[in-house]
Amino acid sequence: MATYAFTLVVDGIAVSDYDRIQNLYSDELELIVASVDGLTQIDFIVDACDSEHAVKRALDHLAVDPAINVVRIDVDLVNTPEIADRLDRGREAVRLWISGARRAGEAFPTHYAVVGNQKVWTWSSVHAWALNARLIDDEFDRPLDERCVVWMNGQLALRAGGGSPRVLPLREFLDKRFVPTNDQVRGAVVGFRVDLRRWEGGYGGPEFEAVGEGLVATVLGRKSVRA
Repeated sequence: MATYAFTLVVDGIAVSDYDRIQNLYSDELELIVASVDGLTQIDFIVDACDSEHAVKRALDHLAVDPAINVVRIDVDLVNTPEIADRLDRGREAVRLWISGARRAGEAFPTHYAVVGNQKVWTWSSVHAWALNARLIDDEFDRPLDERCVVWMNGQLALRAGGGSPRVLPLREFLDKRFVPTNDQVRGAVVGFRVDLRRWEGGYGGPEFEAVGEGLVATVLGRKSVRA
């Protein structure tokens, strides 16, 4: 059993819905409802045996309020300052890790996208590296497996009859199973890209296209993917 920390982007509920939010609180898991740049997000801390079960525990919990739609799992992207902050190290130390000048025997993960002028990494890849480098221990909250996030986001963004992306009813989603293979992930890429331009408040554009392509490439071991 491990503790997972992740964020779901939702609609159908607002931070002003005090009574409904109160009904979501439970002793079984931790959650915080917040509004970030117009998006409603729910941060979860969940004990589970793996990423899939962690997310499904959260989804099962939210299903008690049928008005809540889960739009996607937030892809946790970090730049150099955020890595330094999360690992409680200086930015210069992180820069040296990235360049290979320090801890050369423990190659830092390859970034998968550049947004603006900044390289970004998935937190899960950095977390795995830090765990292997013994900068953190197993007590540190775990991020979700990247492949599982892509698969689940693909399922959540499935198109219905060529129309707009729809959110699956939570009970229907909970019956689906994640199999971490390249074929399974490729099958989710279409739905994942359908929702891509709604990321980051709907800005779209080549930078966010690059983020999406980079995430898919990272998940599939840096292979070229065309859905």
